[in-house]
Amino acid sequence: MKHYADCKSYIKRSDIQIGESVLVKQSDKTKPTTPYEPIPYVVSKKKGSMITAKRHNKSITRNSSFFKKSPRPPTFEEEEREMAETESDPQPEELESAAEPEPDSSAVPAVPAPIPHQLSRPRRTRKMP
Repeated sequence: MKHYADCKSYIKRSDIQIGESVLVKQSDKTKPTTPYEPIPYVVSKKKGSMITAKRHNKSITRNSSFFKKSPRPPTFEEEEREMAETESDPQPEELESAAEPEPDSSAVPAVPAPIPHQLSRPRRTRKMP
């Protein structure tokens, strides 16, 4: 009976190794969010089924069921983008637009920019009771 029960057990060992990039399940269970965080962590320690993963200076320890292998390792650009998001520094695009000189208003007559037509969803007509 033990052999039969062990064969029917759907438990499998984690094949995640130290140094691999992994995705972590998000604790937020709302519909618009993805089930896993999009930016991967790197496994730094493994003890039994407990895995410790690091990303920059953030370290988390969870059961192996909270992790899945990332299809690709994090790139340098993704890490830089995440660091930029966490800090409140202006983005390079904002700095470029601020550096552009204003056109001379005396040479070109001022023409107001057309206002784009904003589409809205149809709504039902509401009447008071």
